[in-house]
Amino acid sequence: MSIKTTTRTITKTIIEVTEESIKERMADSFRDVFADYDITQACERESYEADWNRFTDNMEQMDRGLFAQVFKEGYTYMLMNFKDQEVIEKFHQQKNPDAELEVHVLSKGTTYVVKSQDINY
Repeated sequence: MSIKTTTRTITKTIIEVTEESIKERMADSFRDVFADYDITQACERESYEADWNRFTDNMEQMDRGLFAQVFKEGYTYMLMNFKDQEVIEKFHQQKNPDAELEVHVLSKGTTYVVKSQDINY
């Protein structure tokens, strides 16, 4: 009986960000969204309120360390700077089974790991 073994090399890309930086980017992104509303109009106030609830829900999730959930919900572009967005986009375009991508969120001595399968946009 013979046993065949194969080795596989995995290339891992790690993007490090701080909790503060991604929260600030999310806040800036939502400020832009909120600035587009005419809150004197009833329908606009309803949309504003829905967006406000999305914003506060996301911030509360991050406060609890649930960064992967916010990425998974598709807010990646609101969280990452342009350079890191390009790395993420390139990773998703290449579809290389031997490549992994992780975002490491550094927060008060703790590192939260967001794996590539949770990074949606």
